Amino acid sequence: MPGFALYRRNLTLILSGLLIATVASFAAPGRLLAAWSVNQGALVLCNGNILTALPRLKEALVHDSANSRAYYLLGMAYIAQGDSYASQAALSHSVELQPTNRLARMQLAELYLRNGQIALALEQRWEAMQGLSARTRGRMAGKLCPDHVNACVTEFDLLLTLTDLSHADRRIIYHEALDGLTTIRSPKDAERYAREAVKPSPQEAYFHWQLANSLLFNQPEEALREAHIVEELKYEPATTYELFGKIYRRMGRWEQAIEAFEESLEINSNNAWVHFWLGEAYRKVGREEEAIREWQAALRIAPGFLEARQVLESAGVQP
Repeated sequence: MPGFALYRRNLTLILSGLLIATVASFAAPGRLLAAWSVNQGALVLCNGNILTALPRLKEALVHDSANSRAYYLLGMAYIAQGDSYASQAALSHSVELQPTNRLARMQLAELYLRNGQIALALEQRWEAMQGLSARTRGRMAGKLCPDHVNACVTEFDLLLTLTDLSHADRRIIYHEALDGLTTIRSPKDAERYAREAVKPSPQEAYFHWQLANSLLFNQPEEALREAHIVEELKYEPATTYELFGKIYRRMGRWEQAIEAFEESLEINSNNAWVHFWLGEAYRKVGREEEAIREWQAALRIAPGFLEARQVLESAGVQP
């Protein structure tokens, strides 16, 4: 309700005022005015009013030029405004004044990444991650992978050089690296990580599965050997059959690919890609009607599946 929202906003201002009044006897007048301006700037910035927030945050810095929070909020306002240069300068000041400000460092790193300044971005991220657990650091590194593969790999390599990593920590980082990279984004790095991970954890099926996927296109025979290890270690059956199907598909062994994909779909019929590949395999052995049914099934599961739509259209079938 609008009335409640207004009350809540006024209450926030009142509480902020009380807080400021409490510390008034300990704070210099300039800092007091700066704190008031920062609070006002933060409130209007949260409401999306950038043009009002900017002058209030600048006013805060007139009263207190060492206010890290004001610089941080100013940087966020400039980001919202699309001013990369000004936001980078403001966030840099915030980090200089408060080196432990993780949020400012991560925002600054994101700006560096957008500008292609990978080394500077990784430096800020590395400082921001100090003191965090291996799992958290690995997860943060993995978030780089979809858009910044090289930065992602560099950060994982840095994490893996840490001398105080336990076996469990190292295993977690390898998991995060392989989850983030996937064999499509960087097959060579995925292969390297999977091989490194398999050595101390030979009974972990996931690492063998990732190694098989990374070898799929260039070394299908070795990928098949890894797939058999995955099967022996009783990895997820639908995923294991899918893996066999992809390897046989790559090798042109279509009957075996059909059998593997069918087995996978018996366990999990909701995998659009397996339906698509099964349709492809059916076509290769002349089973056109079954192929069309599989492509239609893929499209039902994923209506935006462009490849399935295109192959149906090429077969003269209305998607």
